[in-house]
Amino acid sequence: MPSGLRRLWSTPEWNEHSVPPGLLRAHFVLPGTWGQIVMHEGRLGLVTHTTPTIDVVLGAGAVQALPPDVEHEFHLVGSVRFALQFLAIDRGVDVFDAPTSQHGQHQSSEHGGERSLSHPPDLVCTECGISLQDCWHA
Repeated sequence: MPSGLRRLWSTPEWNEHSVPPGLLRAHFVLPGTWGQIVMHEGRLGLVTHTTPTIDVVLGAGAVQALPPDVEHEFHLVGSVRFALQFLAIDRGVDVFDAPTSQHGQHQSSEHGGERSLSHPPDLVCTECGISLQDCWHA
């Protein structure tokens, strides 16, 4: 991951029963934002839709970066506990009021399209587990 990243927000901890269904389908981290899987227990599969495809199983204690705009999906491998963190380059500005598209996603801007650096999401989508402000399901 690039240097100078600052954590924007983290998801709740999920397990095999509570993981949002949208994470088990192809999805991506928004432009200008990095994701990070933090494994607490068990095993979780990660497949990236890249060339070549990356297909790995993450175990307890693993931390895996998810770059912006890289389509990926998770698959369950038994019982698991994990959380996601979202990070962006700290540019010393709050982009909470940056322009958004009709689906609530931030458009590319001089700030790289990242979410607010100082405001965690108020509501989280039950489909994909991300902020409703960023969700393409809303």
